[in-house]
Amino acid sequence: MINGAELLRGVDYVNREKNVSKEVIFSAIEKAVRLAIHKSFDDEDDTNVEVVIDRTSGEIAARRGEVVLDVESWAASPPRPPSR
Repeated sequence: MINGAELLRGVDYVNREKNVSKEVIFSAIEKAVRLAIHKSFDDEDDTNVEVVIDRTSGEIAARRGEVVLDVESWAASPPRPPSR
């Protein structure tokens, strides 16, 4: 699944090799995860989705409104939007 140590190594690698600040990399990953969550729930408004990566452990925490999302299980099999 999502390994925090590997994520941190990847961020460090891009930082060193491409000279991109770590904060820019973390922010881009958080934005991508937020967008994926938003799309999987088929929300009109993605402002209620919050994603934070712990900069020291690499752990990803996500919330949708007041609900804490289990990112590990969500990454393995994201929920499907309801049929219309």
